[in-house]
Amino acid sequence: MKEIYAVVRTGGKQHRVEPNQLLDVERLPAAVGDTVELLDVLLVADGEEVTIGQPTVAGARVIAEVVEHGRDKKIVVFKYKSKTRYRRKIGHRQAYTRLAIRQILSGREPEAAAVAEAPAQRRRRRAPAKRAPKAAVKAKAEAVPEVTTEVAPEAVAEAAPPPKEAHKPRRRRVTKAEKAAEEAAPKPKRRTRRTEAKAKAAAPEAEVAPEAIAEVPPPPKEAAKPRRRRAPAKRAPKAAAEAEAEVGPEAAAEVARPAKEAPKPRRKRATKAEKAAEEAPPKPKRRARRGE
Repeated sequence: MKEIYAVVRTGGKQHRVEPNQLLDVERLPAAVGDTVELLDVLLVADGEEVTIGQPTVAGARVIAEVVEHGRDKKIVVFKYKSKTRYRRKIGHRQAYTRLAIRQILSGREPEAAAVAEAPAQRRRRRAPAKRAPKAAVKAKAEAVPEVTTEVAPEAVAEAAPPPKEAHKPRRRRVTKAEKAAEEAAPKPKRRTRRTEAKAKAAAPEAEVAPEAIAEVPPPPKEAAKPRRRRAPAKRAPKAAAEAEAEVGPEAAAEVARPAKEAPKPRRKRATKAEKAAEEAPPKPKRRARRGE
């Protein structure tokens, strides 16, 4: 009996397959019980005859049936970087599809049985656009009269699109050397009344004809500034004024001044001996004996 096998590529991996073999491959978009074809056949061996593809064998394909879909065992992925406090721990379960290899066709022999294709995905139909009612369309067409006017070529030339506006020049960036030159340059002095008066005094007076002087009107007089009023003096109380009128200014001043209080005597600080004597209890008097 001839041994036939093939090498196929699916899910980025290569597998050696034989008829009536179970094979786990990367998840395929097919339902359980469907028949799928693996068209990337890299090698076909039929007995002693071996055909190698460049890169695939023309017309060769492997027919398989989807048995089940599942997920592989869980693996732990841990990433670690020292001295940076970086740690990442995740789990992963790879999805797979289990296939039962039914037939290997090299592309030379006629097909023994028809192969059922995988169900094609149904196209999503777009929602039809809303159409206006016929009566409204007719009324609109009757209301708008048809206008057919011929346009002269000169008017077409005039109605050409306006030219595009020129781009604004890009603002040049000031360099460090220019900034330093600006800072080093002497700044103009601030003009004040004093500086203007000094400049007028230093400038030579131009000779002016007497007629021109007569024509020049005199400058208007500046409005006089309001005089600053002094604060009124504080008046003495009535009692002091009456005393001054009766007795005289010197005697009134003496009367008005209150007499200074005598300073209080400074409190003497008690010594330790005095404090001890105050705190000690009084000794009991000695009772005399009778007959003494």
